[in-house]
Amino acid sequence: MSFLSPAAWNGVGVVSIILVVATATAIALVKGWIVLGVTHRELISIRDRELEAAERRDVENQKSIAKFADAAAVSTATAEVQQAMVTAMRQIAEEHAP
Repeated sequence: MSFLSPAAWNGVGVVSIILVVATATAIALVKGWIVLGVTHRELISIRDRELEAAERRDVENQKSIAKFADAAAVSTATAEVQQAMVTAMRQIAEEHAP
């Protein structure tokens, strides 16, 4: 642990320490390791707006899916009725065929 000894720090000045700390802080800000409060609040508000929009889209999608499911059920029921009618007509036609 020679870097912690007073002899190792004897030649280092205040200006050198300030430059190292300022450089490390600038690099951390650029890399995104440190985020300022203003930027953080802005990012959180953007995320919240996107989540609210996604929730609104989900509600609209659920309504659309329910509407299409009802239409498909009606369509299926209509198709089943039509099939039953065609089958009944064929049976009647076969019974009365010479």
